[in-house]
Amino acid sequence: MPPNFPGMNPYLETSPYWEVIHGWFIRKLAELHIPAARAHGCEIDVERRVYQRDPAGQLLLVVEPDAVAASAGGEAPTGDQVELESESNITVAEAVHELVLQDDEELPWQDYLVIRERSYFRRVLAVVELLSPRNKDDQDYCRLYREKLRAYEASQSKFMEIDLLRAGSNPSRDRFPELPPSPYFVYVDRKLGRTRKQEGYPIRLQTPLPTINLPLGPDRGDLPLDLSATWAAVMTICWRDDWVADFIGDPPGPLSHDDLKWVRHHMQSWRQQQDIP
Repeated sequence: MPPNFPGMNPYLETSPYWEVIHGWFIRKLAELHIPAARAHGCEIDVERRVYQRDPAGQLLLVVEPDAVAASAGGEAPTGDQVELESESNITVAEAVHELVLQDDEELPWQDYLVIRERSYFRRVLAVVELLSPRNKDDQDYCRLYREKLRAYEASQSKFMEIDLLRAGSNPSRDRFPELPPSPYFVYVDRKLGRTRKQEGYPIRLQTPLPTINLPLGPDRGDLPLDLSATWAAVMTICWRDDWVADFIGDPPGPLSHDDLKWVRHHMQSWRQQQDIP
């Protein structure tokens, strides 16, 4: 059995654990909150962006679904919608660029959560991202991710960024210097008419992961996302007995003196229960 930490398990924040955890966390976050989302007149989708490098070594986004396109499974348009569309005389131009990508590198990918309204146009209301080590440590991935974040903030879509990794830099966290230091952090970008409201939620190692409200808009209110229940569901699926071998010594990554002291005491009790020297 894994150590029963109240919230995050600090031993599982690095590869290869995080690559497994990341995908399951996004999927379980979606699955657990689909009923509440539907009660708000929304659907939750899990989408994926894929990266690759061009021959010059430049990192590119090669696969990313269009966040504002209607899907084939949407509702049929009403008569008024059909008339409006036919009278709008919209012209769509396409540009095709041929690019030969390197095929000797594994395609890295990242899943994220999208909340859309249940309508023919399936307008995007909010996006939820779970940070990976690449988002915080790799210069090229950080650049592309921050560009995407700025696009979210410039749009009418609401946004939540969940950071459950102690290592690496997080510019979203740096926006809240007045908040106490914490190993984990959640950032929420809330649109209020023509203004924006940025919210920061520090999370301590010793406490359960919180439930944080994801804004969907003034007509729908907020969708509470239970991060603690999501993490518990992920651990039920992801935990592998061979991971125990790496639970010896202190966890990787930075910890404050008080946090490290607490982890050592917590792990000592667990190792005694598991008969681990």
